[in-house]
Amino acid sequence: LTQTGQQTDSMLRLITLFGVLAAARSFAPLQPRPLAIRHGFTAAKQLPNVANLSPIGSLPRQSAVVVRAAENEATGGGFSLPWWLDPGTKGGAIVVCSLLAIIPIVGYYGLIAVGYDEQAAGAVSAGSFTLLAILLWTFSYMFRVANKDMTYAKQLKTYEDAVIAKRLEELADDEVNALLDEIDRDEELGI
Repeated sequence: LTQTGQQTDSMLRLITLFGVLAAARSFAPLQPRPLAIRHGFTAAKQLPNVANLSPIGSLPRQSAVVVRAAENEATGGGFSLPWWLDPGTKGGAIVVCSLLAIIPIVGYYGLIAVGYDEQAAGAVSAGSFTLLAILLWTFSYMFRVANKDMTYAKQLKTYEDAVIAKRLEELADDEVNALLDEIDRDEELGI
């Protein structure tokens, strides 16, 4: 190789190395920063830890209610993707996009191996991939609508939970205990 070719080859290797390092760093889950830190406020240490706050106060039977709610939220329907396929992480988004880029290429070479000419293999591969992608997106959208897994439904549920928590916070201890007893009776009866 000439001097210019060697420099170009070294530059491409360096760019590839930086790309690989950037991709490797992106496999961490997305974690939102607190609002105060995001906007550069210095009073971030004075913010209360919202995760440790109780909307009900200190009640003798509170832990049972909180545990049941946490169990329902933690399961999330009982289905979760592995970390490397989860589009909620940067790394998962990279893996999914890479797989989506490789599928039509593999289809193209597979069709050539079967006996299609290059132009027909490209058209069939691209067309079938596009049709498949549109159908998968449509069915996933219909599935999310049927399961009420849409942004509006989630926001509405969060709002309703906050309203109920606020109302429960305003009740006296004996009223809360009466409600909890009623819930226990309903669960025993299967209502």
